Amino acid sequence: MKKFYFTILIMVGFALSCVAQSTYYPLVHEDEDQQWNVLHHTEPYHYTWETEIQYIEGDSIIDGIAYKQVWRKKSSDGTGLRIKGFVREESKRVYSRILSYYNGDYVLGEEVLLYDFNLTEGDTVTTVGEAALTLIVIEESEVEVNGTMRRQLGLGGYWPYGPIYEYWIEGVGSTYGFMNSGYETICGESFHLLCYYENDGLIWDNEDYDSCVMNNYDPYLNLFAPIGTEWYYEIPNDNGSITYQYIECAADTTINDKPIHILVRINTLYDKEKYDVTTHEYIYEEYNKVYWWNKELGEFTTLYDFAAEVGDEWEIKVGNESINVHVDAAQTVTYKSQEYKMLSISDPDDIFTGDIICGIGHLTSFFPEKLMTKGYRVENIRCFWQDGELVYQNGDQDCDEIYEQHHLGVDEIDAENEFAIYPNPSHDVLFVKTCHGASLQSEYRITNTMGQTIMNGTINSENKQIDVSSLTNGIYFITFAGETQKFVVK
Repeated sequence: MKKFYFTILIMVGFALSCVAQSTYYPLVHEDEDQQWNVLHHTEPYHYTWETEIQYIEGDSIIDGIAYKQVWRKKSSDGTGLRIKGFVREESKRVYSRILSYYNGDYVLGEEVLLYDFNLTEGDTVTTVGEAALTLIVIEESEVEVNGTMRRQLGLGGYWPYGPIYEYWIEGVGSTYGFMNSGYETICGESFHLLCYYENDGLIWDNEDYDSCVMNNYDPYLNLFAPIGTEWYYEIPNDNGSITYQYIECAADTTINDKPIHILVRINTLYDKEKYDVTTHEYIYEEYNKVYWWNKELGEFTTLYDFAAEVGDEWEIKVGNESINVHVDAAQTVTYKSQEYKMLSISDPDDIFTGDIICGIGHLTSFFPEKLMTKGYRVENIRCFWQDGELVYQNGDQDCDEIYEQHHLGVDEIDAENEFAIYPNPSHDVLFVKTCHGASLQSEYRITNTMGQTIMNGTINSENKQIDVSSLTNGIYFITFAGETQKFVVK
């Protein structure tokens, strides 16, 4: 949203041209469903974001006066549903009564003025937030809403924590959200109206927020689906063969109070005496960015920035090194009738140069592999699945065969596998069937999603039984004969 900075003392004499007033659009409708989706953070320096949906539904009579009910709920999980307050509109003014939770009970406030679209440049108004702030109308303009031009008031004020600046739009409300006028920096809070709907139709959306942030109206962007998302990348080996890197979103956890996706990353290198290198990587999505946990530094680094535009740059820290990637192009691409935002990035040493698709990831290598491994290279995404459905396929390679290779049952053992496990999910006993003369008397190891060893022992028969009844419900990995497979305890 457009920003404007000022101090109250220098506002005298500040002149802006007024535009002809357009047709007035009521803000509170009688016969239409109205919904405002608001992005909100309470800890701005820690980027703790949540979203809130505000909508009008129902009528109430309070002290003989008719009001519309305003409800709110958190959109991320649908919880927190309650009445936020009551509003009515009269003569281009919106009045509200706020329902606050105080000392274990709800308290209904007195009626106060929420909006006044009779104001013109230079007029003042007192807001209804947690502190009574005086705002000055410093700009009158017009903005396009749903194909028509509507009157817009730019208001500003000052709070000890910093300036307040917002817009009121006829028929839409404040750019902080319907019930959030004057809240920008009070107690460290910040609100941003993402979009406004009438009868499930989009009427207005905030152009300063990329479409990714609108997915499910959740600041944790769901750029990638949760548990079950899978990627398959190609690894060209020194002997000319092609093996793979397999990445799966296997579980969720928290790091530094962030909701983290655990990615199991398996590199299979047949020409290096056939072994699987398994690591666990940690990412989370917030406010148009994907963050990646730097294990060496113990901090998060920006992996993808889908809010970036052409000419922007960001730094990616890989271990104790770092690269600066530059956005060369930003465009919308269509694949199977679905539109995606795509960034084309480059860096001076060609470490992470390539295309990144919002919702899929980097098309060359999900992570900057050239700095991570320094022993082999990942050069091409082949298949991408969400919840078992093939979403993206590069070329005409058989993704079904690849998927089946990683989801084998006991009767579908691939010729390359050293062992099979069943049943999966398991309840109390996991059977390990060795294949192709795999060496007996070899150690097996069971790890959790954090890479911690939970159990170990020796495989001493072709059909080994392992008691897993002591394991809690969840996802685990068993490694034997240089190969790792996933199983679930349920």
